[in-house]
Amino acid sequence: MCKEISEAGNGVYVRASNANSGLGIVMNQIGKMEQKTFDSKVFKNYEDRFQFFLGFALILLVIEFFISSKKNLKLSELNLFEVRK
Repeated sequence: MCKEISEAGNGVYVRASNANSGLGIVMNQIGKMEQKTFDSKVFKNYEDRFQFFLGFALILLVIEFFISSKKNLKLSELNLFEVRK
């Protein structure tokens, strides 16, 4: 049955045993196969540099928070810099 399947698929049936008797035949069949070359793709690893812009935006956000506290009513009630007696 296995021989019939291998013939139907244009293949070769090799009975392998513990004595490695079929290994040489299999290696010869692999050697006869058409060899192809494969192209390789090169990937570039880019370095993230958004941290500088994120830090600059964070500094501007903190500065804007303190500057605009006089214009915002809810923030003006907070009174961060007043000394209580």
